[in-house]
This record gives sequence, structure tokens and C-alpha cells, in this order.
Amino acid sequence: GNEETLRHPAGGKIDVRAELLKLHKGVYSANLMTLAVIGNVTLDKLEEDVREMFGTIVNREVEETRDWARRSPFGAAWRKA
Repeated sequence: GNEETLRHPAGGKIDVRAELLKLHKGVYSANLMTLAVIGNVTLDKLEEDVREMFGTIVNREVEETRDWARRSPFGAAWRKA
């Protein structure tokens, strides 16, 4: 969107901030995320950095709703429970 449509969607009948927060609360969860990291430091340092940067992401135990994301060519066991 542009500035006008984001400030006044549907003629001002939609609270964009509230809708974004609702979306964030509904789908932004650690259990739905995957992270790949590469670096020229030790594995211990990489782990420390990742925990510092991403460790505060809450696991809301949100159920995956995208069918394609639930399927894996590696079988069901590839994801941690």
C-alpha cells in the first residue's frame, strides 16, 4: 500500500496497528521458525550470538495452518516436537 491506504484503509474503518498486532500474536511464534546460521567463529560463539539475538522470541505453540509448510519431503520426524 501507499501512505494513504495504510493510514486510512477502508476509509478509516480499520485500525492497521491493531490488525498487525493481532497477526503478530497469531502467527509470530518460535515453533514456526527455522534459522540457518553460518559464520567464521566457533560453534559456541554462533550459538551464543543466536541465543542473544533470537532467544526472546516467544513460543506461542501456534499450530501451522499453511498446508505446504506441514508437509516435508523428509517425513514428519524432521521437525522437532
